[in-house]
Amino acid sequence: MDFGKYGPWAFYVALVAALVLAFFPGQTWVTYVLAVLGLIVGLLNISKKETQPFLLAALAWMVAGGFLSAVFAFVPFLPEFLNNVVTFVGPAAAVVALVALYHISKD
Repeated sequence: MDFGKYGPWAFYVALVAALVLAFFPGQTWVTYVLAVLGLIVGLLNISKKETQPFLLAALAWMVAGGFLSAVFAFVPFLPEFLNNVVTFVGPAAAVVALVALYHISKD
């Protein structure tokens, strides 16, 4: 079974979920849902060739997302959306980084 085809869909679902779940601020289950989707994307969607660009983009997004959520705090639901995307990207980056470390140490 080819699980690679589910990775892009998990990414799209996570972005839509981050937007929809921004309307439920402060709910613990939102964090869990986004973290699981991030893990799925990290496991299924990122190839060895895409590791370095993904990790750089994830790092940039986590820094920028935190900054932008503070800058646009006056816009309803935008800070929650940005924080939700950071919550989703973090576990994906962690999985990709662990896989990269495994491949580096294996060689």
